[in-house]
This record gives sequence, structure tokens and C-alpha cells, in this order.
Amino acid sequence: MTFQSKNYLVTVDYYSNYWEVDCLEDTLPQTVIRKLRAQFARHGIPDVCFTDNGPQFDGGEFRKFSRLWELKHDTSSPLYSQSNGKVEQAVQIVKRLMKKSKFDKKDPYLAFLDFRNTTTEGFDNRPAEKLMNRKTRTLLPTKESLMRPKVVAPNKVQIESTKQKQKQQFYYNQGTKDLPTLKTGDTVRIQPSKFRKEWKKGTMKQQVNIRSYEVDVGARTIRRIHRHLKQTQEDDYNDPTENETERDNYL
Repeated sequence: MTFQSKNYLVTVDYYSNYWEVDCLEDTLPQTVIRKLRAQFARHGIPDVCFTDNGPQFDGGEFRKFSRLWELKHDTSSPLYSQSNGKVEQAVQIVKRLMKKSKFDKKDPYLAFLDFRNTTTEGFDNRPAEKLMNRKTRTLLPTKESLMRPKVVAPNKVQIESTKQKQKQQFYYNQGTKDLPTLKTGDTVRIQPSKFRKEWKKGTMKQQVNIRSYEVDVGARTIRRIHRHLKQTQEDDYNDPTENETERDNYL
């Protein structure tokens, strides 16, 4: 994320909703990897590292890092940040806390500390408790007995998380409609990004997951979510625009 011309790396633990914030000197792959190594050394190596499709994560250096640290790397759907909703939500929270801290002329890291020790809607335990099985000390006066370690039952956290997801999915699905099934070989038009205007033609290659598809566009393969693809009955002719330079996410 970017805040006041500075770049930050926001890392979120999906189980506890506990997030970390690192200020980046630059956005080079080696800089991001160095920050992640420190996070993983502190909290442990996750089974899956889910990122966006930024150039820091889409290259040989990050693939080598993932291999050496025995880390499965997965990415969100290009041009659809909602597919990495947990991180997007954390980014909005971090920005809000940083803006308020700047306005109040206070240390933003104290705001981070307070948030990690605050319950959120739908959850009985705080992010710090779910990650560390205890509260962490803040500037707020707290009884010593409340600071003692307390095991948070994983099944309870799982039930709360499932209920929260179901609630979010219910509201998200309001007003939506089922999309037509896409099959390998179907001709589709791809919704343009903000850098282009025309709906580019492509051929369905395969379904990646429940919402993402790989589409062949000329000699390239790109990845898009279903809602950005429109099936067409036009003939499979060569699109005159398919050799143009395009800012895109390649696989």
C-alpha cells in the first residue's frame, strides 16, 4: 500500500486477522522478500502465501524464495483486488489508523497495538489473543489477571470465521445473478482495464479456481475472473489488436 508517498507492506494472518506493517525503502523483490523473511522468522512459515500480482511477486526471485522456504505461493485474480479481501480490509484499517494518528499527532504504532488488542464484530477474542493466546500490554491500565495466557480454542475461531464469511457472502450476493458457464475453447471478450477501451477477444483455456479463468490472447495467456469475461458467438478470426502492447498480468 502507499500512504503519503511512502510504500508499505501489509502482511495478514488469515487465522487471527493479526496484521503487520513494514515501511519499504523501495518495492524491489529483494526488499519485499527481506521483510517477509523477518515476518516468517517471527511467526513461522505459512502453508500458503497469498499475494497480489505485483512485479515483486511475479518473478524468479520470489519463486526461488518460495521454493527455498517450502512455501506455496498463490495470487489474487488480476484487476480484482476483492479476491484478496482479507488484505484489502487490513489495508483500509491501517490507512485509517495512520490518518487519525497523524491528525492527532500520535504514534501510529500505538494505534496498531490498540487495534490488535480490540475485539471486532463477530469475534469474542482479539487478534493478539488468537495469535499468541494472550493479550499484549498497551498503555491502557489493565488488571494483571487479564494479562495471563489463555488458550483460544481453534474450533471456536473457525466457527466465528465461518459465520462472518457467510454473513459477508450473503450481503455480497444481494442483487447478483448467476453467470453462464464457460468451457475450454469458448470465444470470449475481455473487459478492458483502465488503460484500454476495447473488449479484447480471446479463447478460453481453462478454469483456475471457482472464479478465475485462463484465456489465450494470441501468443499470450492472461488470467481474469468470470465477471470480466463475456462469451461471444463471433467467428474465431485473428483480432487485429492482439499484437498491441498492453499493460497486463501474464502467467
